[in-house]
Amino acid sequence: MTQFTKLTTTRLTIAMALFIGVGVAQAEVPVVQAPDVIELEFGQPFEYTLKASNDPLGFSIKGLPFWLEREGDILRGTPVSTKEHALTVYALNADGLSEPRKVKLRITDTTGASIVEVTKAKTETP
Repeated sequence: MTQFTKLTTTRLTIAMALFIGVGVAQAEVPVVQAPDVIELEFGQPFEYTLKASNDPLGFSIKGLPFWLEREGDILRGTPVSTKEHALTVYALNADGLSEPRKVKLRITDTTGASIVEVTKAKTETP
């Protein structure tokens, strides 16, 4: 049997096993493991480790506020406002990209001081 024939036979065997559903493990994309809401305290340093099943190789996040940074699987920063933020988290492994996981960052002010949001006033020129 030639090298080409062995390779073709092996591929055919794997294809048949997949077709009938025996003998070959199915690919499993990661599943992000995170709560629906993460509670943070205004002005307090925050650190969170991202987790996912099925051996993730990395993560991607949409919606990070400017005060929060991601280094590998670690999120860290210090909230500078009490605004709630919606994140979308993805994990990636050799089998593909996870389904998006929606996570809210809820910031509470435990200092007892009131926070005033400053807005820019529009100025009109004649």
